Amino acid sequence: MKQKFNLITAIAMILLLMTLVILGACAPKATPTASEKTTLPILSLIGLTGAYSAVWIPGQEGEKAVINWANETEYIPGAELELRAFDVGDDAARGVTAYKKGMGDSPRPVIMVAHSSTLAFATSELIARDEIPHINGCTHPALQEKGWTISYQARYDGQLCAQADYFLENIWKESRPAKIGYMAWNNMAGKAAMSGQVPLYIESKGADYMGEVWIPPNASDTMAQALKLKEWDVDCIICGVIYPSDEQVLIKDLDKIGMTGKFLVGHPSTCDICSMVRFTGPELTSGFFQLHPYLTRDEWPSWLESSFVSSELPDETWMSYACGVGMASMWLETLRIATNDVGVENITSKDCYNAVRKIKDYDFLWGNAMDLTEDLIGMHNYRVFELESDGAMTYTGKIQYIPNLWPGGKDRVE
Repeated sequence: MKQKFNLITAIAMILLLMTLVILGACAPKATPTASEKTTLPILSLIGLTGAYSAVWIPGQEGEKAVINWANETEYIPGAELELRAFDVGDDAARGVTAYKKGMGDSPRPVIMVAHSSTLAFATSELIARDEIPHINGCTHPALQEKGWTISYQARYDGQLCAQADYFLENIWKESRPAKIGYMAWNNMAGKAAMSGQVPLYIESKGADYMGEVWIPPNASDTMAQALKLKEWDVDCIICGVIYPSDEQVLIKDLDKIGMTGKFLVGHPSTCDICSMVRFTGPELTSGFFQLHPYLTRDEWPSWLESSFVSSELPDETWMSYACGVGMASMWLETLRIATNDVGVENITSKDCYNAVRKIKDYDFLWGNAMDLTEDLIGMHNYRVFELESDGAMTYTGKIQYIPNLWPGGKDRVE
């Protein structure tokens, strides 16, 4: 009897163990905690103080919103994205110091972003040495030639000429040649767009190129530049890199000398005409236009709109916010491809460089599709937006081609 009882007990134990094994196999796998995930740092050199702050305070909030969303939804399975940001203004020496510190921290960053041309040039040799991709919006032949700076933006000088093309093809109606001048910051970023090709290209289109005016960062008085533009009697001012907090000083000075309504201003994707209305009011900016690839606010997914509202940023800063959103989306796609290639736990900065070069037909959180398989410039066509008399920005429905004026470019004027 005892032997029979032991046999029954043994069989019961076996059945119990089999049941536990089956239940364990069927149970859902536990979601990895943050401490169990692989941390993927993104090193950011940014100007949250000084002339760049008007755009990059809301821009960084957009970057954070995307990273938080990616972590919450496990967009990159097994990864915890970390934005490792340093406020360095537009100071090259501070940028280099912050870069070295950020790269020395553990875990080592796999992507780097410098939010100005000054910072991009200051760190260009270091990123090549460290083999880390610089994924941002800086476009300049000298940067792209080094091979490690990858930009979503179309070429700067091409954007200038695209502004002129849009004005001449869609706005200018008079029989005389239009008079076109150039305005930008008097720093490395502002001068990055101006090449010898710009005057040649504009004049090849039948317009008169009048010259340049340079605006100091953190400007307080631009009357000398305003008087020069009045002397030229400009019909259109095309912009290089300048942010609204400084452009608005010139627009107000032009108004003081009776120029409002006599000219229009075109803007590249580096500007933010919606934020500028906050400084000037809509009566000084009606008809101003901008070429940019960002999603407009009515195109945002609900989670992004909620994040923007929660940030308590002024409504007019949505475009700068969208710029940060778009840039961060490039980081997501780079990390997604790298994860598929080598596995999240194995990702290095060089893997991310190889991955970003595979981005093609990508438009998540962008208004234009991106292709980085041919060169280090992501976009070659931009949507065009105009400011209405009430300050609202509307999509014109037009797509503007960005000429390629770089050495060997098919649109160069010889």
